[in-house]
Parts: sequence; structure tokens; C-alpha cells
Amino acid sequence: MIHSELNGAYDQLALKLAKEQQIAGYFSVDRPHFGGSILLNLLIYQIADGTMALSFPTFEEAGGDQMEYWGCARLAVLKSDGTWTEIEGPAGLQGKGWAVRQGMKNKVEALFKMEMKHFSFEE
Repeated sequence: MIHSELNGAYDQLALKLAKEQQIAGYFSVDRPHFGGSILLNLLIYQIADGTMALSFPTFEEAGGDQMEYWGCARLAVLKSDGTWTEIEGPAGLQGKGWAVRQGMKNKVEALFKMEMKHFSFEE
């Protein structure tokens, strides 16, 4: 936990959502088998019918705000019995996690073009 308000009342929910977060394409040449750090944002709202939670990731590294990423934020409501019920997002995005494209870094064709400029095959 980096920052928790409301006396930690939603810390367990935040940890659960963070563990379930899936990120595809978040790697680079210097870390090919794992991604960098993400920050899971969990916003809690008091609404007329009870409590609502909205969560989504942000990327906590230099240039993280410049990455091309897309996915479906998660939205849930707290029921009177104390359980959370997730409200499904758009068809095709719900439950798929997030995908990242860091400009040319993750495009194999672009990498080959850049590498070919550095080599000369003339003798």
C-alpha cells in the first residue's frame, strides 16, 4: 500500500484487485520476462444505494504516462450482505485485463528496421 485512506477499510479489496490485475505487453528489452511496477488506483464512492468501487492501473515508471494502453476499469458495488458484486464492462473488454504498447519498443518490425540501419552488409 502506498496510500490508504478511510483507516484501511478497503485495503484488503485493493490487494485482491491488484493480485487479479492482468497486464499484457508490459515488458521491454531490459526486462523481457516481466513488467514494471503498476499502481492500482481504487476509488470508493458513497452512492444512494450504498458503496461503489472503481479500480484501474497506472504505470509507475518514467514515461508511464506516455504509454499507449487500454483496457476495462473494474466497477463493483458493495451489497448489504458485505459481498462485492462486479458490474460488467463493455463486451469484449470485461475480464481481459489491460494491454500496453510502448511505442516502437514492442513492435518487432520497428525493432528490425532500427537494427538494420546500424549494420552494413557491404564488404
